[in-house]
Parts: sequence; structure tokens; C-alpha cells
Amino acid sequence: MMELSPVSSFTNTSDGLNSDFALNFQDYLKLLVTEISNQDPLNPVDNKEFITQLATYSQLNMMDVISKSLNDLSARVSRQESISMLGKEVEVEAQSGSNLIGEIISVNTSSSIPSFTVRTSDGEFLSNINMSSIKLVR
Repeated sequence: MMELSPVSSFTNTSDGLNSDFALNFQDYLKLLVTEISNQDPLNPVDNKEFITQLATYSQLNMMDVISKSLNDLSARVSRQESISMLGKEVEVEAQSGSNLIGEIISVNTSSSIPSFTVRTSDGEFLSNINMSSIKLVR
């Protein structure tokens, strides 16, 4: 019999399955060939079972592709929405807990969560303001 190595811990990330757990099509075919090679010749596995396994793998693979596409689309929409905020007057919650009014003068979209720099009416600059800190857009 073939020796199997244990599967590392499973974690679900925004990018899909972690790379230690992901099974690509070539791995699936190797497993399928191994299964066929090691089956009992007097009691072979039904062809319907192989077709079901292949269909299941195809569905999982397609769901992974769709999930990655939706994550990419969501990130693009978030960046576009953030960029459209440039020049807008906003009310933001400061670290002190008070609400300040100012204008968004820059947007940082380099990370997965966009952040803003706001110039308040008294000339103070508030940086790394995220969307959840904006209470009102005027």
C-alpha cells in the first residue's frame, strides 16, 4: 500500500483554500490512477462513482474560481468607491471619540482595505482613516 502523509491544518482564507490543502487537477488524476491501480480486481469500483468524483472535483474547482473572481471584483469596487471619495467633505470619528469635519485629500489603495487622509477645517491632517470611521459624507 501507498504511504500517505498527514494533511496539515485547514484554514480558509480570503484567497480560498490554503496552499497545503489545495488539490489541483494533476493531483486529482494521480489519486484517481492510484485508486484504480490498487482496487480489488474481483470487486472493481463502479464507473459511476468515478464520474461522480470527477464531477464533484469540477464543481469544487469552479466554486474556487468563482470565489477568487468575486473577491477580486469586490476589491476593485472598493478601490473605485474609495477613489470617488476624493474631495468629499466628511464627518469622521477621531481617535478621541469626537466627530470632526474635513475633506478627503488622499486615498491609499495599496492594501486590501483602503484608507484616507482627511484635512479638517482647522488644518489638522488625519491619516489612515478607514471607511468605517466615516460617519457622514456631505
